[in-house]
Amino acid sequence: MPAHYTPDGRLELRLDQELVCKELWRPLAMSGHELLLEMIPPRAMTPEGTQDDALSAIGSSACTRSIKPEWWKLRSDARPAAGTPSRH
Repeated sequence: MPAHYTPDGRLELRLDQELVCKELWRPLAMSGHELLLEMIPPRAMTPEGTQDDALSAIGSSACTRSIKPEWWKLRSDARPAAGTPSRH
């Protein structure tokens, strides 16, 4: 179940999205199941070069709201750090 979230979104929308995540996480944690939280900053709302900051803000927000997934998945199209060899 997706919850589209951006740390710069409207407060009401962010709170609704955080509630969805918390409502998913609580019963999973109580039943012994694990939650995978995939974080993909929305391209339309995340200027080039700010993706890492957006991911950090999303992760911090989740932890602050006591949403503690067992697994985190970061966007797969992230650019490698400077100096990292290319896979081509």
